[in-house]
Amino acid sequence: MLAGAMVKFVSYVEGSDDSLGHGTVHATEVAKVVRLLRKSLLHHDMDTVSDIMELLTARTLIVQELAVKVTRELMLHEYSCNDEVFLDLLKFLKQQFIAMPQFKIQNGLELIYILILKGMTKEAFEVILSNASMDQFSPSPLFQGYGGVIAYMLWKEEGFIKKGSGKLCDGLLKYFDVMRTNLNIVDGGEGEYSFFMTYYVKSLVRLGRTDQAVSLLEEYKLTRPQELTTYRLLIEILTSDSSNNERITQVRKDLVLLEPSSREAVALVNSLLLEDDVDYPYCLSVVLNFMDYPTNWSNLSGLSLLSKIRSEWPNCEESSLWRSRSKMLKFILSETTLHEQDVL
Repeated sequence: MLAGAMVKFVSYVEGSDDSLGHGTVHATEVAKVVRLLRKSLLHHDMDTVSDIMELLTARTLIVQELAVKVTRELMLHEYSCNDEVFLDLLKFLKQQFIAMPQFKIQNGLELIYILILKGMTKEAFEVILSNASMDQFSPSPLFQGYGGVIAYMLWKEEGFIKKGSGKLCDGLLKYFDVMRTNLNIVDGGEGEYSFFMTYYVKSLVRLGRTDQAVSLLEEYKLTRPQELTTYRLLIEILTSDSSNNERITQVRKDLVLLEPSSREAVALVNSLLLEDDVDYPYCLSVVLNFMDYPTNWSNLSGLSLLSKIRSEWPNCEESSLWRSRSKMLKFILSETTLHEQDVL
């Protein structure tokens, strides 16, 4: 059945059979060919995959886009950078710049993304440079964002971090400014934010522009309060200076409110227990919320904090928080190496 669909599809593509429609591939036939494509992928029959992709790109842009997506997945998961098939797929993806001008930005960004993940930084930068003057590329925030990330990676690879100067340094700083502008208008998902902002902020820190990095993160924390990466980066940067302890504590409180399972909960409570006027109910609630997550049941730091709070706070066992979690605590402790009397 699949083979028959393939033969019919080949006939249509080669022009000997236009029974599928004038300029349009029938959805049923395409579905069957795609099933064959999937089967070939699962069996690592790359010769058939290549043939199908060639046929799929022949007549319709919709199916052509599908072929590009298949190519992307193959490049990401199947081959090393020096593999002959990978290089063929890379050539195919670049050819789609011409074959599908409507999808030029999308395909260009996907190509850059693949090259970055494969560690082919210089090749990715070449794609940026070769398209930087094109009208449809230049206004793209994502395109400019990738430019900044790649500039940072190249700069790092060539050893300019310690020197703080070099042939790519000026270009790097220029891209920083472009990224800063475009991050304000990129309204994408968390992955986009994390990818660009993480490299941007860490680059600023390496350049000695820590205050600028912190200000940027503080600003972003207000505009996108649900973005957890902001809090983690702030904590990482602020912990390098002991004078920031009060700010670190507040950022950790904000983070565990959004992500109770964060390991920062342990660090937060450890620091709070050192204060003169300890808020034991709050500390207990943070630790218990942290222990609510099965992945943290074996965390001995969390269990030790429970024991510490109980020993220091006379009213601990009478608190509603402790009583409401007593069964959970017994179950957790039965799965750990600590004895029940150490906590309960």
